[in-house]
Amino acid sequence: MRTNIADCHCHIALDGADYSKISQLHKEIPNEDFIRANFLAYAQKGVSFLRDGGDKWGCSSLAKALSFEYGIDYRTPHFAIHKKGSYGSILGRSFEDFNEFKELVSKVKNLSGDFVKIMASGIMDFNTYGVISECSLTGMDMKDMFAFCHDFGYAVMVHVNGDKQIKEALLAGADSIEHGYYMNEDTLHLMKDLDAIWVPTIAPVALLTKESGFNSKVMEIILDNHRKNIKKALSMGVHIAPGSDAGSFGVAHVTGAKKEYEFLYDIAQDKERLGNIITESVELIKMRFKKA
Repeated sequence: MRTNIADCHCHIALDGADYSKISQLHKEIPNEDFIRANFLAYAQKGVSFLRDGGDKWGCSSLAKALSFEYGIDYRTPHFAIHKKGSYGSILGRSFEDFNEFKELVSKVKNLSGDFVKIMASGIMDFNTYGVISECSLTGMDMKDMFAFCHDFGYAVMVHVNGDKQIKEALLAGADSIEHGYYMNEDTLHLMKDLDAIWVPTIAPVALLTKESGFNSKVMEIILDNHRKNIKKALSMGVHIAPGSDAGSFGVAHVTGAKKEYEFLYDIAQDKERLGNIITESVELIKMRFKKA
C-alpha cells in the first residue's frame, strides 16, 4: 500500500462483517479497543487521512479524540442524519420535520463535528438493475437543509444514488456526492460545473459480487456502468476522491482503502494523472470538510 494515502469514506465503528455483533459490541458504550485496533492498522499501513460517515453509538466521537495518538487526520460528522422511517438508521439519527433537523445540526455543532452528513436516498437493489430502494428527500428538502448547514459553516456530505436524486442534491448545494450510482452524463457535467467532489465508493459493490445472495449478472452491470461513469468524470476533470466505505458489508478496514485505490487505477489506467487528481481532491476535502 502507498504511504500517506486517504480513505475519504469509512465507518470506524463497523467491521465489514457482522452488524449484529458490532451492535452488541458498542451497545453500552463505544468499544475503545476496537477503535484503537482499527487506527493502529491504518497507521501501520500509512493511511494518514480518514473521513468518517458516522454511526449511532458515538464511536466516531470517541475516535475523534483518539485519532491524534495515531497521527491520523480524522474528520467526522459524528452521526448521519436521515428522515425518520428512511434508510440510514444504522448510521445515525432521524428527524421528522425541519425543526428536528435543525436540532440535529445543532447537536453536530455541540459535538464539534467537522461537517454534516445527510442521507438523501436509499441503496441499489442488487437484484434489479436501475432500482433504488427509496428517494427519501425532495429537491426542496435538500435545498433548505443544505442551506441551513452552510449557514452554520458546515460542508455537506450526501449519501445519494439515482440520477434524478443526485442531480437534485447537486443543485441543492451538495459539497460531496457519496456513492453516486446511476448518474447520466449531464449530471456528471453538472457536478463538474458546480465544483462538487465525487466519492464513488467502488469497493462495497465490487467486493459484493463474490458474495452469495445477490444476482451476480446485475451486480456486474451496475459495476460496469459505474466504472464507465468514473472514466467519463475523470476525462471531464471532476474531483474524484478515494473512499472505500470501509466497515460496510464485505469491506474491511485498511484492505478496503487499498482495494479502492486499485479499482480507481484500473479504471483510469494513467496512474500519474489519477494520482494528481486524487491528491487534489483529497486536499479539497481536507479544506472544505472542516468547520468554518
